[in-house]
Parts: sequence; C-alpha cells; structure tokens
Amino acid sequence: MADGRSLPEFMDFLVSLGEKGMIPQNTAIGRRAAAQKVFTALTEVEAADVTQIDIDDVMIKFANLNRGKYTPESLRSYQSRLRNSLSEFSEYCDNPLSFRPKRRVKAVRFKRPTVEVESGSLEQTTSPIDARPQVDTVQHRPAVQVLPIALRSDLTVQIAGLPFDLTPAEAKKIANIILAHAVGTSD
Repeated sequence: MADGRSLPEFMDFLVSLGEKGMIPQNTAIGRRAAAQKVFTALTEVEAADVTQIDIDDVMIKFANLNRGKYTPESLRSYQSRLRNSLSEFSEYCDNPLSFRPKRRVKAVRFKRPTVEVESGSLEQTTSPIDARPQVDTVQHRPAVQVLPIALRSDLTVQIAGLPFDLTPAEAKKIANIILAHAVGTSD
C-alpha cells in the first residue's frame, strides 16, 4: 500500500485545492465529480495508489462499463480533468512543500472580420487563430478541423469545428446557412 496516495486522499486533495483557492472552486468541483464517476471502475489495488494507475486503461474500462451513458465529449472531459488532477496529486505527494498547481493557459481567441461603414471594405482583424485540431484522446485522432477558404486575394475565412466525418447532408446544411448570409445578387 502506498501511504498518502489512496483514492480517499486524492479526493481530499481535490477538495483542499478549491478550499484554499489554489484553483477555482468550480474547477475543483468538476475534477472531483469526474473522479467520483470514473474511479468507480477502479479495483481495490488501483484505489490504494491512484498515482500508479494508467488513466487511458481506466477510461476504457469506465466507457465499457457505461456504454451509451456518456457522450464522447464527456469522456474526453473526464479524462482531461483526471489526467491533470493525477499529475498534480503525484507532484504534491512527491514534494508537498514546494507544490504549486499548474496555471491554465487561456485559449487564443479571434475576432470576426469587421465592416468599415465609410469605405464599405472588409477589414480583417489581426488576431492569431489556433488552427490545430482538437484531439479525441480516447480514440487518439483529431475530432474536428479548421478549414481555411480564400474568398478573395485579400480575404481568407476559416470554418472551425468541422468534424472529419462530415456527411454530405451536414455539408449542405452548412452551405445553406452561409448562402443565407450573402449580400447582393448571385454571380
């Protein structure tokens, strides 16, 4: 048995992070909820030292035991929360006095093109866009993509969030929505 690394101690650690203000309270609650659900799949041996478990194996076991009850997005979210939590718990167990939770990096945001009323020209704002696809960590494949489309020599738009398994019916639905936003006469 690994002293100080059991499931109950891990759960107490998550509560204390929120109570001490080391991470936002809602983050601590979300991490604890994910752990309470997923770790029902742990064996007694695994629960004795949670720092030694293989989170990928536990997620597969949890998904198989709860087939159809959780969406792939929920499973990815649980896996991410648990991976971060277990990493921090392991660091805490190794050296409690120097432990500091990892700081979250805010997502890069981008602004939509703006219209100049006086000249009528379209001016694109200059904000970086993170075009890397999100990764489906359960299946180890990108879940969505970003599709850049050069409309004019001075304008490229990006459609984000397209699934790689986009059907023709879904593509037509997206095309119809874009057509509804067109201004002027057709070519």
